[in-house]
Amino acid sequence: MLIRLGLFNGGKWKKIWHDNLTPKSFGKLEHLRLDRCNGLSSIFPSNMVDRLQALMVMNISHCDDLESIIEPSGLPSTESSFKLVFSKVEILLFESLSKLKSFHPSMHTTEWPSLEELVVTGCTSVKTFASENLNSQLDEQPLFWFSKEAFPNLKKLRTDSDEEAKEILELSNYVVLPSLKELQLSPFIKKSILPSDKLQRLWHDQLPEMSCYFLNLKQLKLEGYNFLNYVFPSSVAENFVHLKGLLISDCDNVKEVIVMDNLEEEEGRVIKVFPRLKVMMLKRLPKLVTFCYGDHIEFPMLNGLAMLDCREFITFVSNSMIGNEPQVDLEVGRNNSKDDVLCLFNDKEAFPCLQKMKTDQDEAKEILELTNSQGVRFIQKEEEDSDFDFDIDSDIDLVDDDEQEEAEEEEEQEQERL
Repeated sequence: MLIRLGLFNGGKWKKIWHDNLTPKSFGKLEHLRLDRCNGLSSIFPSNMVDRLQALMVMNISHCDDLESIIEPSGLPSTESSFKLVFSKVEILLFESLSKLKSFHPSMHTTEWPSLEELVVTGCTSVKTFASENLNSQLDEQPLFWFSKEAFPNLKKLRTDSDEEAKEILELSNYVVLPSLKELQLSPFIKKSILPSDKLQRLWHDQLPEMSCYFLNLKQLKLEGYNFLNYVFPSSVAENFVHLKGLLISDCDNVKEVIVMDNLEEEEGRVIKVFPRLKVMMLKRLPKLVTFCYGDHIEFPMLNGLAMLDCREFITFVSNSMIGNEPQVDLEVGRNNSKDDVLCLFNDKEAFPCLQKMKTDQDEAKEILELTNSQGVRFIQKEEEDSDFDFDIDSDIDLVDDDEQEEAEEEEEQEQERL
């Protein structure tokens, strides 16, 4: 019985499987890898769907003519919709499939009870990543139709979008991902071109009501979102209680990372977000001025901070809003004396665990020293140091001991009860 199948550079193949397969053929297939099979418009004939119950890994890349994973004809036509269940698939990778539009072009739902990693990148014909509502009249066929509980074990999600996508995280509107630990979003657009007006936000307005969506997220990477003026509303940021690694880069118009909700009610508030954050990287953010509006911010577990090519950055917290209200005066901030300078850190208690900082700003070290922060190691941008590379993937452990985390949570709950 064939268990692993890999096909490469098959430009002349129109089909992989014959239409009249024997009933038990390929029933043990666990791993499928296709690369540069440009003649294929679909992968599986409809009569193979029920035989894929042993499949664990599907890795499809650079198949230029591929339009759907399952061929359009042959599945139930008497029903308005049907369900496809891939009970053992753990890894699903779709990369550089320029004509791929949908998993199957007919109305259906899919369920992936064992899926842990989902990657969809370079699929430029995908206009809607996912949808739950089978009755909706979408202009474009989504890549996935599924139910709310379709991905109960998904741990890693990486996707991108072109400038016509309506909302990068549309699926957060209705999909529960209780196991998600790593999320990477990088829009598939040229950096010189802003997305269309259809793409206005990362997070849905009602996301705070679905905090379970981000309950276990430990790593978040956002790259290349030029349309954003800010990254998180504060009500959304508060949901990232387990976040340990944060990377924001190449977002040309971001002025602040967190925008505060209900500003008129928040005067004097101590901003507490990302309580478990260990590593934060802010890179190539040319308009970033401040992290958030407020009086004081705390990152109790932050160990490493990298700030590179953020030439307008002045302070982590600002008492002046960005937008219609007055904001930080950059020239005043730069020209203040050492006694009244805007502090990069609010005080020495805001970053009690900070040990490493990497920056290309000459004034950053001087500003930090004014706060009497001790023991912080500085690495210049050009300096080579094998012990200080700020690779989020190596600086944080995404598979920490769950029992240890549960014990910490129980201890916190016990302290709250006392």
